[in-house]
Amino acid sequence: IGLKPGEEITVKDLLYGMLMPSGNDAAFTLARHGQTVEDFVKLMNNKSAELGLRDTVFFGPAGLDDRGRSSAHDVAILFSHALNYGLFKEIVSTGEADIYSTDGQIQHHLKNSNRLTTQEIPMDGIIGGKTGFTLDAGHTLVSAAERNGVRLISVILNTTANTKTA
Repeated sequence: IGLKPGEEITVKDLLYGMLMPSGNDAAFTLARHGQTVEDFVKLMNNKSAELGLRDTVFFGPAGLDDRGRSSAHDVAILFSHALNYGLFKEIVSTGEADIYSTDGQIQHHLKNSNRLTTQEIPMDGIIGGKTGFTLDAGHTLVSAAERNGVRLISVILNTTANTKTA
């Protein structure tokens, strides 16, 4: 998201920066909050085991290390779990937002990388989602929608399509 050296920003705003436009600087800043990145990744892997994610291993807080692995099943379980947290659900459903340094001097305009949340691709009942990309994983998307009281989670992994509607 373009964090500046010495910039102070709230944890909540870092979460917006990490989840909406995939701000890797925000992910690493959150991981370093009160611990080492390595300790944070251990916590991530512990939570993965606690949730029963048998095909998931993390090697970094931003998902950029291609040694990390997961399956569509595990991604769906993790996303379903995360949607139980109101702030997470709020963030992944937000199309655009402005966040500020704690002194109000630095503004970051955020646009969600998930076109379903920005209404570029309208979808009835969309709750939200998260995009991703690495060379090894290709383009990825996990999204949730709810209609008539039924919530569905969709996971797309390793697509090479890179178009607006893909």
